[in-house]
Amino acid sequence: MKKLILVVCIIHFLILGCSSKLNTENIPGKYCFNRNNSRDSIFLFKNNKYKHQYINRDGKLFFIEGEWEYDSLNSEILFKDFTFFNEEGPDELPRGNWFSKVNYVNDEIRLMYSSENNIYFSKVNSLNESNLSSIVKFSGNGNQTKELNLIGYEKVLKLSYEFYKESDELIIYDQNEKEIYKTGLRATTKPETYILKLSEITKLVFKINSNDSASKWKFSVELK
Repeated sequence: MKKLILVVCIIHFLILGCSSKLNTENIPGKYCFNRNNSRDSIFLFKNNKYKHQYINRDGKLFFIEGEWEYDSLNSEILFKDFTFFNEEGPDELPRGNWFSKVNYVNDEIRLMYSSENNIYFSKVNSLNESNLSSIVKFSGNGNQTKELNLIGYEKVLKLSYEFYKESDELIIYDQNEKEIYKTGLRATTKPETYILKLSEITKLVFKINSNDSASKWKFSVELK
């Protein structure tokens, strides 16, 4: 019996480095591509949801969301409805399942992208409001509607907007079409900001109303 336990421990050690320190509760957190590239990050949440976020060289943010499952027997995570990003944003390939081997090396959890080339996403810290911060920017002309899907963990929205010379109005709705903020129809002389608290909001709808189809506007939202 002792020999069997020893063999099992050796197998687990070879797979994970130290299996006793790795369980499902240790997995949720923020992972960065090859440890230091925070522009390409994966957030794993305790409710088995994930958010894969990428910021390109121009500062534009892209992200996808889905569900993850941990297979402790095979030491791998299944990311459902997943895609990788290239330098410009989403890859042209259709979204699918990604099976990532989980390695535990030098007290670091790694989600392996390529074991042969030692390319991986590594866990940098546990989730909190500060490392969930995301900034998304919008700009355009006249009447438009923009949408932004959230995980539901975001607690604060910092809005910054500018309507230039023409009068515009920005109205924000949640996933239930409930109005949660309105600027009123007016022009601005400089960028203005507003901080809005969020609670279990999974989708934001931004509606721009304007009396002039050529009016220019821009706004950004920082989510934490």
